Amino acid sequence: MHCRACRLLIVSALAAGWLGVAAAARAQDEEAGPSLVVGDKAPPLKIARWVKGQSVAEFAPGKVFVVEFWATWCPPCRTSIPHLTELQKKFKEKGVTIVGVSSEDDAASVVPAFVEKMGEKMDYAVAIDDGRTTSRAWMDAAGQDGIPTAFVVSKDGRVAWIGHPMAELEQVLDDITAGRFDMEKAIAKAKHEVEVMKKAEPIMSALQQAGRDGKYETVVEKIDELMTLDQAMFSDWAFAKIQILLNELKKEEEAYAFAAKAADSFFRDNAQALNGVSWAILDSADLQKRDLALALRLALRAAELTESKDASILDTLARAHFQKGDLEKALAAQRKALSIEPPDGPMRQELEERLKQYEAAAAKE
Repeated sequence: MHCRACRLLIVSALAAGWLGVAAAARAQDEEAGPSLVVGDKAPPLKIARWVKGQSVAEFAPGKVFVVEFWATWCPPCRTSIPHLTELQKKFKEKGVTIVGVSSEDDAASVVPAFVEKMGEKMDYAVAIDDGRTTSRAWMDAAGQDGIPTAFVVSKDGRVAWIGHPMAELEQVLDDITAGRFDMEKAIAKAKHEVEVMKKAEPIMSALQQAGRDGKYETVVEKIDELMTLDQAMFSDWAFAKIQILLNELKKEEEAYAFAAKAADSFFRDNAQALNGVSWAILDSADLQKRDLALALRLALRAAELTESKDASILDTLARAHFQKGDLEKALAAQRKALSIEPPDGPMRQELEERLKQYEAAAAKE
């Protein structure tokens, strides 16, 4: 994701996403279970009105679709909009179409005005559900009871993935468009996740309650319990743990040791996680000590994974070089970030402001 705020909002996004998996697990405990799962043929879209973009009459063979359920009143949905816009731009030429479907009761009166106000920030197809026909066929059938929830439809018209749009969506689209997506593995993974979530749901409930009560030691303990159940499945929660250790518990050395371990294992090939942790080290307020060497190592690895083509990651790398005192490399990385970010991009102003900061520092030398 290229949105600075999105880096720190990922924790709430993850929580919402795993609640959806938990809902599916509960549905599978019922006698019938969910009637729409990964691997099934995608249901048709029953749409009352297409507010923006071209209508989708059918899921054309050879094309990839993302069907995302959202509402104007939903804060996490609004947070996901810039990310979905970026994904649509990134994958448009690879045959991907993103459709945001609103099923809210007063959609006809509120969605068009909302979309018009968003303008280019919401630059993908937007539709209003026909009553709740589409929502029932997708959300209810899949046992999903939280929004935003996204469904990926593969080139052969089958559901390839279900989850929060700010979780694994970009990686799934990368895999499908590159021809390396394995549907059978995805089906097995989805079944495994549901089984794990049956065990994880009480832990998640305790974690949420501890968070509401401000009992951050307990939150960290519960995150560890989740990762013990399945480290790969809950690896993204490690980012939340690092943030809590740094910002709430002020256990900096413990946070850095855990981050270093994660960077060499389950975060090693996760550019966005590496980027987020690096930025947390560089930007978290009131730290007694910043492990700048670790922050730089994480940022360099993230840049390597993305072939230095992600403006947000290059921005972090520039900040790491700057705080390490290497102004020449900081300027080079920041200028590269600006060369990638579109003139109307969401990070443009921030990138320009930081470049001026680095140029001013260099001028004093």
